[in-house]
Amino acid sequence: MSQKPKIRGGALLARALQEKGIEHVFTLSGGFCNPALEGFMECQMKVINCPHEQIAGHFADGHTRITRKPAVCLVGPEGFANAVPAMMEAWGERSPVIFVTGSSTLKRQGAGGFKEIDDVAIAKPLTKYSATITDGERINEFVDRAYKIATNGYPGAVHLSLPVDLMFSSFPEDAGRQERPFDLGPQAPSRAWPEPSRLQPVMNKLAAAKRPVLIGGHGVWWSGAEGYLEEAGRLLGIPVFNIPYHQKLLGEECEAYMGLADIHQYHPSADAF
Repeated sequence: MSQKPKIRGGALLARALQEKGIEHVFTLSGGFCNPALEGFMECQMKVINCPHEQIAGHFADGHTRITRKPAVCLVGPEGFANAVPAMMEAWGERSPVIFVTGSSTLKRQGAGGFKEIDDVAIAKPLTKYSATITDGERINEFVDRAYKIATNGYPGAVHLSLPVDLMFSSFPEDAGRQERPFDLGPQAPSRAWPEPSRLQPVMNKLAAAKRPVLIGGHGVWWSGAEGYLEEAGRLLGIPVFNIPYHQKLLGEECEAYMGLADIHQYHPSADAF
């Protein structure tokens, strides 16, 4: 009986991310990242090599914000601390970046190994989900869970810690395929709808307001609803502002658009408020 083909944990990671529709990976090449980089090459995914881990994190965040599609930041154990500022920025902007960072070997965890750090605990308050991949045959499962958490509800960054021994070890290329969910392809995020009974008081207040103002924020951008916001402002004759980090919500050609909702950066908004 022939043995099933085996591939390294890094290649499993690359295939799992590709299956989610991930197209861009930002990293600082070398060392821990090599098995994954080989996997990305086999999957024909775009890898952007950066001069520093912090730059890789911010690039992944920026690309995710502009395209509204998750990107990956991959850094080694020594680069985790450098990626933390990018996690914080992505968290603040609800940017669904997938951070994958290396950690010391799983079998020697807690023994004070080379560059060992409790990265999961550090990333936990800066992400929607932070976990260590504890078994190479569960890489698909962890990627699937992280992707769904990043993109569903209020989107946000997630963090997976991949021990270096799992990254370099070999596993069956169909590892985890016998477990649910069997379909690991990208799925459209679940959308929440307002409860009609709770929405009506808001509509009543809007109808009774003498000079209402609409302020668009993160949710408008990540749900792709800027067209609806523009239409509402135009048809109802309500001026539209946006929070400072989302100048891209509406263009200057929009007749209802009034600028930033920030009295410090955009002084005319003070009179409107």
